Amino acid sequence: MISRYNDIRNILPLQQQASYPLALINEVLNNQSTFWISLDVNINVDIQIPQIVIYNAIQKFHNLHRSKEEQNILKTEITRLVDFWAKQNEKIENVIAELEKKVKIYLLNH
Repeated sequence: MISRYNDIRNILPLQQQASYPLALINEVLNNQSTFWISLDVNINVDIQIPQIVIYNAIQKFHNLHRSKEEQNILKTEITRLVDFWAKQNEKIENVIAELEKKVKIYLLNH
């Protein structure tokens, strides 16, 4: 895996290679080494979990919470829209019934 990383790193243009340090086994195994720091993968010393993993977990938790809130809002909005369109349908049916009555009256008189 380390050699694969280094091979891919060597394919990059020189400007990009500077952003990716050469991986050495002792640097990779040391979670507080400059290798990980330069890749901005800081490890939380207390729980031995990379900060990016913690950050992503927190983001997903907040997104899930927001998603539940949006689901509740969506239920309310769908109910409101169904009520609105049911009332609109009723109004349309009433208008059609009134027009049918007027047509019948008109046809009876002519």
